[in-house]
Amino acid sequence: MGVSGFVKVLIMVIEMPRKRKMLVLVNPFSGGGEAARSWDTARPIIEKAHLELKVIFTERAGHAYDIANQEMKPKEYDGIITVSGDGLIHEVVNGIYRRQDQILMMSTMALGFIPGGSANGLVKAVLDHSGEEFSVENATFLAAKGRVTRMDLT
Repeated sequence: MGVSGFVKVLIMVIEMPRKRKMLVLVNPFSGGGEAARSWDTARPIIEKAHLELKVIFTERAGHAYDIANQEMKPKEYDGIITVSGDGLIHEVVNGIYRRQDQILMMSTMALGFIPGGSANGLVKAVLDHSGEEFSVENATFLAAKGRVTRMDLT
């Protein structure tokens, strides 16, 4: 029972994973303008990472808190990336932790950090924990990879 005259072709369809939706919060005032410069370095890297980005430049103290606490909907984003110093990270984490649905938000969303402040203590700790040297580029690659590491932020 041979099939002569016919060529069997195996067609493989490779489906790309869906783009992860990320909210990027940039504090242009952080580190005397360092965060805006960090974003200029990080943006071309992160734009090539198969991510759907919404970028917001914060306009005032508490802006990131308001976004995380009141404006975001559960499962709207796969993660938040901050480009700032520790202050913006603090606003985002507190905004999420003071929500009624904080457990849902934290269990369905990752946080990534790109340094742009004067101290960048948390970013240094995350990079060190991941075995990476401190740099904007390494932090950006780490955030873009999307590998999740659990951390106690309390």
